[in-house]
Amino acid sequence: MQSIAVIGGGGWGSTIAKILGENGHQVRIWCHKAPSALQINRNHTTRRLPGVMLPESVTATHILKAAMQSVDAVVIALSSSQFEHIPAIKSTIPSGAPILLLTKGLAPDDKTLLISDYLRDQLPGHSIAHLSGPNIAKEIADKKPSATVVASEDEAVADMFQALLSNDYFRVYRSQDCRGVELGGVLKNCIAIAAGISDGLNLGSNAKSTLITRGIREIIQVGCAMNGKEETFYGLSGLGDLMATCFSPHSRNWQFGNTLAKNIEVKTIIDNLKSVTEGLKTTRIVTLLAKENGWDLPIMNGVYRVIYENVHPSVVIQEWMSRELKAEANENSS
Repeated sequence: MQSIAVIGGGGWGSTIAKILGENGHQVRIWCHKAPSALQINRNHTTRRLPGVMLPESVTATHILKAAMQSVDAVVIALSSSQFEHIPAIKSTIPSGAPILLLTKGLAPDDKTLLISDYLRDQLPGHSIAHLSGPNIAKEIADKKPSATVVASEDEAVADMFQALLSNDYFRVYRSQDCRGVELGGVLKNCIAIAAGISDGLNLGSNAKSTLITRGIREIIQVGCAMNGKEETFYGLSGLGDLMATCFSPHSRNWQFGNTLAKNIEVKTIIDNLKSVTEGLKTTRIVTLLAKENGWDLPIMNGVYRVIYENVHPSVVIQEWMSRELKAEANENSS
């Protein structure tokens, strides 16, 4: 049995805490707000996972120091916008404790791009692993079968988290392609917004399948340029995560795109979702990088124009359909 702190009481963090508790470990969730921690401790429930009971071995606190006391490992389950808490977390993590990162977003500062790089700068001396895959939190919390990938440059740390998390409904694979696994979880959010737009406009299965198929080529183009391995993007943390995010109504990025197709203002959608849509920032940053590096990303660029330039989706779709005809085997174009 190990003692593990989960930093972040959202749906995904609570789901991972539930798995760890069911696997026989002691888990303390750090919640930003005291009432959320109180609900977990009193009722073994959380509003982020309706109808789900957490094991008695899972407790919660809103005090960081208490969450970190004598833990063997730390799980960071914050959205990228919540990484303002990292400086405070930094001083409370036990020396040398391995860290599992669940966040699928970009770094909060301008010096680094990937959150794992940001954490390595902020938390030297800690081995970092990243978990990513087709993981809709509520489905897994309901014990529906799923698989995922844990990636770390430290093979022993990947082995450890694989063993901690694997059970009869959650299968964990290992990888040493840390950048590929992380980038798959980041870049798919842009394509998921496009899939939501497609569904919101009732464009049908052919259009959505085309978006996903061409979208994975854009993900591979960007991911390989940023030192990920192509084969990783065809795996669970790439194509697998992309499929889940594009098809699930639980996906915040899909929800955002689906609502955007109904001509509702971006700010209104963000306010109504009341949760972070990681694809918004990712689309903006990747589009800027594409201009700097000459990447041809018609889907991601189209999503950018719809969100940030107020171009109607129908205009972007017509542009996609009017692009120069070419062979499908041209792997550097979409």
